[in-house]
Amino acid sequence: ALVKTGYLKKDSPALLCGCGKFPLLWAEELERMGVPEVLLADFNPGIAGHDYCGRKVLPLEEALSLAGAGRAQAVYGHCSFGDSPKWEAALAKAGAKGVRIQP
Repeated sequence: ALVKTGYLKKDSPALLCGCGKFPLLWAEELERMGVPEVLLADFNPGIAGHDYCGRKVLPLEEALSLAGAGRAQAVYGHCSFGDSPKWEAALAKAGAKGVRIQP
């Protein structure tokens, strides 16, 4: 199964937490599944605000704010396994729960 923990809703944007190697493939798959918009975020401040595979990478604080306010559903686990615990902690601190996917 694609989703390991949590529930992915089709009525709100997804926030890919971590660009990883293949964000475009994940973004296209989520959109194919009916997710209306896919946003990108990363811990690396050097790519924030820049295009990555044709999508703007949000600054970390903005991404966590969107997830914490329930305006985007955080999706993690698709890139670095080492980053998954960091995303879980950052999301929890922002008051958000994420959906962990299993590549």
